[in-house]
Amino acid sequence: MAPSRLYARIQIFPSKKVDLILADNILVCVAWPYTNGFLHLGHLAGTYIPADIFARFHRLKGNNVLMVSGSDQHGTPVTIRAEEEGKTPQEIVDEYRPGQLQAWEQLGISFDLFTSTHTQNHLITLCRRLKP
Repeated sequence: MAPSRLYARIQIFPSKKVDLILADNILVCVAWPYTNGFLHLGHLAGTYIPADIFARFHRLKGNNVLMVSGSDQHGTPVTIRAEEEGKTPQEIVDEYRPGQLQAWEQLGISFDLFTSTHTQNHLITLCRRLKP
């Protein structure tokens, strides 16, 4: 029998039980919000809080968890907001990104990796993928 943290028996029907081996390494990939406004309740309740609960649950079980996300700073919503406000897309990002980061911090939501589409790594990866 496997160690208890890797082994589970679930009941799927009243008379049927299934043995599962649970993953030891958990990757939680959370949606990347556009950096064109403040987070709202729908973002938090529908995406970030459930992902955080899931990650915390697995950490409590002793699993290795990597929770990742980032800011999408190139999307159409950013460009539209910039045009509406007479600003550059970068000015919109600079205005709203700190508020998004602060919202997660105030809620106690933490990411193991939180990046953005403006990082050097993202640019290099994109160029490699698009290279003929």
